[in-house]
Order: sequence, then C-alpha cells, then structure tokens
Amino acid sequence: MNQFTIPISLTSPLKPLNQRLDLSVIVNTGDPSTSSVNYLGVIYEVDGVRGAKMRVFSDAEDGIWMGKFVVIDDAYPVLSRVISIDRRNYLSDERMIAQLDSKERMDELRKYGFDLEYISTSTTASLSIIGKFGGNGLLHIDRPIKPYSLVYDADDKLIEALLGAGGDSSLDVGVIKGSRVHARLDPDKLVTHHCAILASTGAGKSWLAGVILEELTLKVGLPILVIDPHGEYSAMQYQAEQDRASKEEAEAGERVSSLVSIYIPGKVDVSSMDRHYAKRFGRPRRYVRVGMNPRSMPLGILVRLLNYYYGLTDAQRRILEEGWVYNSVYEEPPLTPIDDLIKEIVETGKSAATKGYGGEIATSSLMTKLRMLFENRPFFITRYGDYYGSEPIRLLDVRGMLSTPGIKVLDLSSLDVMDQQALTAVVLDEVFSLAKRRSIPPTFLLIEEAHNFVPSKGSAMSKQPILRIAREGRKFGIGMCLVSQRPSRVDPDALSQCMTQIFKRIINPLDLKYVELISEYVSREEVGQLRVLNSDEALVTGLSVKIPLLIGVRRRFTAHGGETPSIEESLKDFLEGKQGS
Repeated sequence: MNQFTIPISLTSPLKPLNQRLDLSVIVNTGDPSTSSVNYLGVIYEVDGVRGAKMRVFSDAEDGIWMGKFVVIDDAYPVLSRVISIDRRNYLSDERMIAQLDSKERMDELRKYGFDLEYISTSTTASLSIIGKFGGNGLLHIDRPIKPYSLVYDADDKLIEALLGAGGDSSLDVGVIKGSRVHARLDPDKLVTHHCAILASTGAGKSWLAGVILEELTLKVGLPILVIDPHGEYSAMQYQAEQDRASKEEAEAGERVSSLVSIYIPGKVDVSSMDRHYAKRFGRPRRYVRVGMNPRSMPLGILVRLLNYYYGLTDAQRRILEEGWVYNSVYEEPPLTPIDDLIKEIVETGKSAATKGYGGEIATSSLMTKLRMLFENRPFFITRYGDYYGSEPIRLLDVRGMLSTPGIKVLDLSSLDVMDQQALTAVVLDEVFSLAKRRSIPPTFLLIEEAHNFVPSKGSAMSKQPILRIAREGRKFGIGMCLVSQRPSRVDPDALSQCMTQIFKRIINPLDLKYVELISEYVSREEVGQLRVLNSDEALVTGLSVKIPLLIGVRRRFTAHGGETPSIEESLKDFLEGKQGS
C-alpha cells in the first residue's frame, strides 16, 4: 500500500484537554485500496510553487467552497486551500449567447434537447498551495506539482492532526469552516507578538475581540486593559443570554463577567450610557470614577493639550519646559492642589522667562492656561476626596489596576477625541514604564478604533506610546491588539508589528489594497475573498496559527455591546431619556 504516515500526538476532542493520545494520520497518495477518500477533482494548470487550478468532478461540485482545505496527490501530498471557484459552459460562444434573447427561446431550445444548465458545463477552482506533508508538519514545496494530479478532501481528522489540539491554554475562538475542528490560537504568540483585528464597520470586530478576551481571561489569567472609545465593552460585565447558553457556557460567562472592571474619567456625565445598560440588562453597570494626577502627564502631551485648547506661545513653552522638568523626577508624583502646582511650575521655570514686561505677561498667561486646563479637562484630579455628584473620584492607579487578572475597561466614550488620545497616551506611557521596571505582570492591551489612536497620517498624542509598545513591548511582557474598521488609516509601522492578523469582512477598496501591501500572510486572492465573508466568519493568519484558517467565530459567553440598534429603538431611548432628565 502506497501511504505517507505522519505520527502526531494530539488531544482528543472527546477527552479533557489534559489527556493526550497518539494518532497516526494516514494521508492517501493514490492507492485505490485506500478507503474513505473523497476525490474532488484533478489539476490541469500549475502556477509555479504558489498555486494551481483544478477541474472539479461533477459529483463533487457541492463539496467545494472558498476557503476549503484540499490535498493534491503529488509525489508528496500537498495541502492547499480553495481561493476562487468558476463555472462555465464551453459551448457558450457569441452565436449561442445571441440566441438567448427570451425565456421562450430558452424553452424552445430545451425542446430540442439543449439543457443549457447541464450540458458542457464545468466547474474549476483555483488553489493556493500551503505546503507538503513531511516530518511532523508542513514543509514548503521546492518544485511545481505535476499536472493531472488528483485532488481529494482534507478531512477533519487530517486537519486536526496537522493543527494539533493545543494545550490547556490554547484559545478556542470557533470552528474551522466546513469542519468540526476547533480553531485554536497559540496564546503566547498572540500576546507577545501582538495582533490586529481588521474589518469594515458592522462586520463583527468587537464580537471577535470579546471572544479573544474571554479566552485569555479563562485560559491564561493575565491582566487585560481595554481602551474603549465607545463604551461597548462594559457589556462584558453581563452574561450572554441564558436561554441560548449551555451549562458550561453559562459558567464561563459568569466567571468572565465577574472579572470585568470599568473605569470612567472622573468628571463626565455617563447617565445616558448607564440608562442604556440598566434598561438592556435589568441592572446598572458597575464602575469606578478615576482621575489622573497632572504630574503624571509627560511634558510633550501637556504642551500639545495646552496648544490645542488655548494656544501656547514660544515664550510660554520655554517657561513650561523649564518648570516641568522638576515635576518629572518623581517616581510616585504627589497629588498637589492646582494653585500649589502652578506656583511650582512658574517658580521653577521663571529663569526661562524673558526679562521685563513681556516675560511677566507670558508667565501670567501660562498660569491662566494651566489653571483652565487642570480645572476644565474632565480626567484630572488635584485633591483627594473629590466627587462627581455623589460618586467619589479615585486617583488613577495603573499599577494597582494591572496587578490582578481580569479585564479592565477604560471607558472613554464621554471624552472628545483629543482627550481620549491624551488620557490613553498617559496610561500607556505608565504601562510601559511599569513593565520596564517589572512592576506589573505580563499585560495585554486591546485598543479599539486604533486608527484614531495611532493614525497613518497626521499625529495623535497616543501615537508614540503605541508605536513604542508595538516595537519594544514584547521584551517587557506587554502584548497588544489593534482593532480598526479602517486599516488604511492605521500606522503601517504599528500594523507591521502585529504578527497575528485577523480579518473579517472588508469592503473599502483602499483598505483592501492596504491589507495586501502590509500583510505578509495574505495573498491577493485571499484579500478579494474578504469582501464576501459572512458576519460570523474570519480569516486568521500569522504566528498564532500553523496555517491560515477560515473560521466561524464561536458564540460569546458574555454580552456583546457593539450591536447596531434600530432607528426605532434609538429614538425611543432618546425620548425616554429626555422625559427622565
């Protein structure tokens, strides 16, 4: 018998993950005595070592779909994936088409035996070659495959053996399309080498991001910080609908939701968001109001904020730069009243002021602008025991926040974009500093709407901290996931550091072209496939999977906050809010 055997140890899907068994996967190489082989077609055209085209057998047409794994029966079995499917009738020349001018004419031709839908019709498929079987996995092929090689189905047993079932900590994000094989991601490679989730609006990015956060919380147990500009991740404090969940899913949802903490910038009104969650889930969300110590703000961010809101002259900038050096030397900056803080800055920086009336004007104006900034920006706190209404405002403690496992959601939905960038920059700068000193455990960051925080064009206050984490974070145990609906607007240096890239449906031509340029794991044909993905499908590529996987994303254990409400529902909520205010 002509067979090729791969000895692989994998986890049985019918046993607990910690029980393992040995399995030899038999890959057929054309011996007719081999049973249970589902032949699908034959190779008729070869494109070097990258791809091939197959004629699909007539009785196998229903078993071929885009994304399907198949095996080419060459000298070595070659794993490939279907990337496009075409169907044509080779009798349909221009003369035949010219006669098909009405349904009556079609019926007349059928009377004479021309069953146009069936005769002379062939189905072809383009294949992307992944690699040949060898050793305990896949190897790159070094020569083109032979034309007229048979193609057969890569069944579940083969795919699962090839991928391996992973260990206890592998992240189960769904099922490989067309199979019953679970799609599992390597958590080490996903976290330490960063990842990106890219898709059009409404394609299910935050749903998938929530699945990954659930898995990391249940399987790995590291602290996770979510930069949430829309307030949708607060829904993870609630379990998914119980009537749809199994007992195991309900228990997982209860555990994850109990580990979700929400942080709100100190002096913002979130009553409308609170009403939304209370109405939807029957109880209010739990959160802590936090304020940032002004001394924690890096000088560059402080300068940009002052210049953006109030304008900053060169003379004022010089005084501030001289005075703020002193405040940056604290490892744990003290919380100082506004008057005392401004006085310190001016006293320390007065040597940079010009002599005479001009210097006095610059100093006085700087003091006014600093006071306006510290009093008006909602995320500052300058004294202990501060309140917003009846709710206490606590000092933002990044070290304390990330000292324990769980999902920490920084809800920025009540801030404008500039304030969102500023607070994000300060927090991420502190995260990086703490990680360098080994003062926090390994941490995972998820940044929603990444195109607003690390844009490809222009600048944002949060851009440099994110780029620094993208380049250097893994050395200090910081992983990061960038989530964006506009890939072409995300800085390419940041995306290039994301070694796992997960794509959902993308429609915008500019974004599709950008994905093709920046991703080393996706072919041109696969980029085209992104246009037609269903809302529950995703293409997973990169280091955290052994081969690119087209998956169906699993159900959530916790509630999803990114759903698009109907116009009628939104209008009703608005009117109820107006009546209640």
